Amino acid sequence: MLCRLSRWRGSSAVGGRRRGVAVDEVGRGQICHRMGVEFHLQLLAGNEFFVDQVSQQDRECMKLLRRIGDTNVIISETVPNRPFFCRLCLQCFSNRTLQTHLGTHLGSQDRTAQTEPSDHQRSVHVQTESYLWEFEVGPGQWQAFLWDVQQILEDSYLDAMDTGGSHEINLTTNGFIYYIDIAAMTQTNPKTQRLRKIRRREESQITWLEDREGLLSKIAELEAQVLEMDEANKFHSRKVRTLTNEKQEVDVLLEESQRKNEKLTSEIIALQKQADHSAQVSLQEMWRTQHQGSPPSCSAIGVGDALFRKIQCLLRAAVPTSHHSQCDSMRQMELVSMEQIHNVKVWKNYQHRKNQLQEELKGVKVQSVASKLKDCCSWITLDTGLNEIIALHGTNEEKAKKIEETGFDYRLSREEGLYGQGLYFSDESCKVLQYSGALCNGMPSGVGCIIVARLLLGDPCFTNGPRKGERVEPYKDLANPGQGRFNSVIARAGIVGNAGQQQVHQEFVIYDGAQAYPELLLRFKC
Repeated sequence: MLCRLSRWRGSSAVGGRRRGVAVDEVGRGQICHRMGVEFHLQLLAGNEFFVDQVSQQDRECMKLLRRIGDTNVIISETVPNRPFFCRLCLQCFSNRTLQTHLGTHLGSQDRTAQTEPSDHQRSVHVQTESYLWEFEVGPGQWQAFLWDVQQILEDSYLDAMDTGGSHEINLTTNGFIYYIDIAAMTQTNPKTQRLRKIRRREESQITWLEDREGLLSKIAELEAQVLEMDEANKFHSRKVRTLTNEKQEVDVLLEESQRKNEKLTSEIIALQKQADHSAQVSLQEMWRTQHQGSPPSCSAIGVGDALFRKIQCLLRAAVPTSHHSQCDSMRQMELVSMEQIHNVKVWKNYQHRKNQLQEELKGVKVQSVASKLKDCCSWITLDTGLNEIIALHGTNEEKAKKIEETGFDYRLSREEGLYGQGLYFSDESCKVLQYSGALCNGMPSGVGCIIVARLLLGDPCFTNGPRKGERVEPYKDLANPGQGRFNSVIARAGIVGNAGQQQVHQEFVIYDGAQAYPELLLRFKC
């Protein structure tokens, strides 16, 4: 503990007589009893202390201290039996040696009174303190004595401390006689025997207490403002976070809306191009009728055409998700070119066969067949009553040219076909890949050909197994051949196929080339 000696007042009653250290609460200050000498001390932080038990030798020290006023002597617990530390000399002293040492500083102070003080001496000053005597009027309530009584009490108090005289005085005020015990700090009315507590406070303590209460009130007010501002900041922070999250959500929605808008714009453009293409093809349908004697020809469809992109997407998607190995190649296929075939003669044969089927199947309920490629040629109006569908046919470049010129000819088909010597089609692009010429030993080898065709299935036969060697459709009823034959054969995925293995792809087989018309010739690579 380091304390600065302030102003001393001797007393044998304040705090009791004992050596060692004891601390008691007194108002806002404290009483510190140490080493047999009482000094009025003040901590650097502002707390007040006293040291009790006054000896004759100590009184001499007090006189010197009173002459030089406030000193730079401090109480230190670091050196046993030498509790006083002089900050001017940086030395420790006992209460016996302190007197001589203080005399040295007193002489030095007298010699330099007329000169400019040094840095150490600037810290030595006389601290004057006022006082206030009060009596208790109620629990925790105090009232000050009149001013003339204040002076009497203070003089008696100082005299008792300086001389060790009586601590008891008789006091007359306001017509009443009171018995004052300075040591016990009590006031007694001899007439009524009423006992009141009294107390003495110094102005520095009072002012400090008042300032402290004001500061505490100001601190409490500021703390309340800080809490209010903190709550406001938290509210605004939450609001900012909410607005930030809402902005992010709006940005996401805006970005998604922009993507949708771009997609819709692209689709609108594609539909416009497709509509233009449909109108163009419709005109070509009229042209076919008007130019029945014209030679076959082809018209190229550009890469930027909506139909080009549409068919490429359809071919990539026409691969069952359960198919892998070679089938995976078609999921990344790229169209190289696309041509629309114009062959009036083949078209005329197709229309003639279509009319025949309409007559044959009049009144006959046929089982409906669906194709995965129904949206491939949206400009075409298909006759669902005849099971007219869009299907794919894989072939090489040489045979593709012949089909362009003369149409499909079953006589050129393979005799060893699993379902007879017919023309094979499928609505799964990975199946026709096997015959397109784009693979060699199961590996991509170049450009392959696929023909997109209209196909008349009529009344189909759903076979349960291979039909090798057949050149015509099977009878509807072997026991009654007069009922006629089916118009096509359909091998569904899952039936027993080649060598007892399951059929993987769906295939359509016709035995009359007039039941197919080539619409588009596609060249692609994997």
